[in-house]
Amino acid sequence: MNSKKVTFILVLFSALFLSLVVYLTGIELYYKDEYASSNLNQRSLAREENSLRGTIYDKNGETLAYSKMEGDVQKRYYPHISLYSHVIGYSSKTYGKSMLEKRYNADLLGDNGVSAVFNLKNMLSGEMNEGNSLTLTIDHRVQKRINDMMGRYNGAAVAIDPKTGAILAMVSKPDFNPNDTYLKKSWQSLTDSDDAPFLSRAVMGLYPPGSTYKMLTASLIYENGLEGTEVEDEGRITIDGKEFTNTKQKAYGKTSLEDAFRVSSNVYFASVGSQIGTAKHRNLAERFWFNKPLEFDLPYSKSKYQSGSMEEVELAAASIGQGKTLVTPLQLAMMTAAIANDGVMMKPYLVQEIKAPGGFITKNTRPAELSHAVDVETARAVKELMVDAVNNGTGTNARIWGIDVGGKTGTAENERTNEDSEATHALFVSFAPADDPQIAVAVILEYAGNTGGSIAAPIAREAMRTYLKK
Repeated sequence: MNSKKVTFILVLFSALFLSLVVYLTGIELYYKDEYASSNLNQRSLAREENSLRGTIYDKNGETLAYSKMEGDVQKRYYPHISLYSHVIGYSSKTYGKSMLEKRYNADLLGDNGVSAVFNLKNMLSGEMNEGNSLTLTIDHRVQKRINDMMGRYNGAAVAIDPKTGAILAMVSKPDFNPNDTYLKKSWQSLTDSDDAPFLSRAVMGLYPPGSTYKMLTASLIYENGLEGTEVEDEGRITIDGKEFTNTKQKAYGKTSLEDAFRVSSNVYFASVGSQIGTAKHRNLAERFWFNKPLEFDLPYSKSKYQSGSMEEVELAAASIGQGKTLVTPLQLAMMTAAIANDGVMMKPYLVQEIKAPGGFITKNTRPAELSHAVDVETARAVKELMVDAVNNGTGTNARIWGIDVGGKTGTAENERTNEDSEATHALFVSFAPADDPQIAVAVILEYAGNTGGSIAAPIAREAMRTYLKK
């Protein structure tokens, strides 16, 4: 065999070996948890037969999910039925796992770290292993209050601690009963439903932010020294052939930034925002984590801000939260929390603590900064606008007696609006107390046909009031 053939064979086998290494590394880095929790993984199923799955609690010790033996069969129970179907998800021998049940499967089975060592004696004695428990950042009282207030509406609401990033509530509707008996009866109808009840809208739904985005446009106006700009608001304005109008085409006359934010003038924000260049718009959006991936406990869709150069009309649309801008409810809550937290966006998280059967804490999440979105002065100026909007403007339905609340309403056009002008999304974002924010809330109600101030603001108000009663 000549040297060329030998070289060729060596190169070929080296390439094949390298490909195998890359493939296996990719599985370890990106697909390990998915394969481990798959209902097709026989090793995982066998391991579950010998492990009592761990309990999941809210931040105050309320039981949200637990397992118990009934004869020789282990059953998983969700005592609050559908309330946490889009946070905890389900664990089923038939349909696999979703959400936190999937993400923390190994922990819940006691199959890693300290818990694996603790369970070694059980394996040797033939006794059943015990899984780790999870303590979430969720406040069950707030979760339930939001869920009750949303009623018949589809959409999502997220509450977050602005100072830490801890998720206090995360509701998505429509929801479903994750208990296995119900899943078996209803799986086909759930998967066939046009309402997509398995979609966690809070983290994966993408919506135009509407006028809630004026928080960011106002920040941009301050950053560029344009806060003194006044606009003659006649209720409508035409930019590059496209007309932008206020709600009910209401005219406000000579309008300042403060006036415009209070009444949510589209004319003002489209006019001033369109005069600021593309690069500055996009830079600000990305500081608020648009177009960026997020490490989070649940699957997550990236919020989107338009790429490429933008014409004046596109900048006008983006300035009022329309056009190609899309945001998840979680992202909207993060944006609001960043403004409340003097411009610092904290990394969101759902799992506060993981505890092994022996009481040893294997994980305790520490707050981490994600981005310095705007400087302190800009954030505080926008906070003042948001407090004024609740006290004297479109957000009065979010007022709480004795507590200063900041907020911003939104009514967003969407893919259905051209056919039905009433099929708008209703949005509201808020935080409280204004001088020491402890909770920020974002609410989106799909195709609600009403304003965010009318129907979304009361939901946010009740979430804040419930939490602040702690």
